[in-house]
Amino acid sequence: MNTQKIYRIWTGFQVVELELLNDSSVNGRVVNFIAKNDKKGIKKKLLSDSRTISQKTVSRLIEDLNTANIEEIKDATHIPGYPIGFDGTQYIFEVFTNNRYRLYAYWEPLNDHYAKPDVPDVANVRKILHRLHEELGLWESFITFRDSLPPGNYSYGGINMIKLKDKIN
Repeated sequence: MNTQKIYRIWTGFQVVELELLNDSSVNGRVVNFIAKNDKKGIKKKLLSDSRTISQKTVSRLIEDLNTANIEEIKDATHIPGYPIGFDGTQYIFEVFTNNRYRLYAYWEPLNDHYAKPDVPDVANVRKILHRLHEELGLWESFITFRDSLPPGNYSYGGINMIKLKDKIN
């Protein structure tokens, strides 16, 4: 089975991967990841959790992403006046096809204060992200993973976190 298309949408702590194979079968997964740090905050290892997405859901999402023109959306740097920030969430889109690879990014596209929702490419990015969040419960998935970790020092998406031992009553 050769891969026909792969779509990956990244944040600083999660990636959604949707894959269409030449034989028309599909695969998908959500991977949550977080860095485990030592007491000085130096990264020791990367912890991850992968959750399979049902084939039916993957098929629907691939169709939705194609409707939103995922393969042709311009990078945010090609949209006049689109902001590039340092604090907040950046979404990175990877698109693999049999003969083409594209990578583009958008900073805070879901934030009405920064984004330009009237620009077609921005509107399509927002459609894609809303659909993924709605269908996959992305934030909830990450929180469940994060909260399942043992006490320790962690970092993800620019956030440093110290998880303390649970209280004993």
